[in-house]
Amino acid sequence: MVESLSIFQFQSLAYEVLNSLLYLIEDSDLDGVLECDSYEGLVKITNGKDEYVISKHDSSMQIWISSPLSGSVRFSYDSNLKVWYNSDNCDVFEFVKKEISLLFNINCIS
Repeated sequence: MVESLSIFQFQSLAYEVLNSLLYLIEDSDLDGVLECDSYEGLVKITNGKDEYVISKHDSSMQIWISSPLSGSVRFSYDSNLKVWYNSDNCDVFEFVKKEISLLFNINCIS
């Protein structure tokens, strides 16, 4: 799992997944109802009422999500499978797509 990554590898993978999630959400927001911001390892999505935050945490080498629906959820990188999973073995992309759909009524385009 994540223990085999160097901090450089983690940061590279984390920025890659954050950018991919940001583009996925922006491309899916066909009506332009969301405001998406990205800076220094953090992606914030809001509709003016609800806020959804995805961030990287160097010390734990995890991706953290703060959601009005599920609270705090953490994802670790599986080096063998090359996927970010949470403790329920849910992939970060599937998790975010489901939550964005439920929270903001937007179907994420894959």
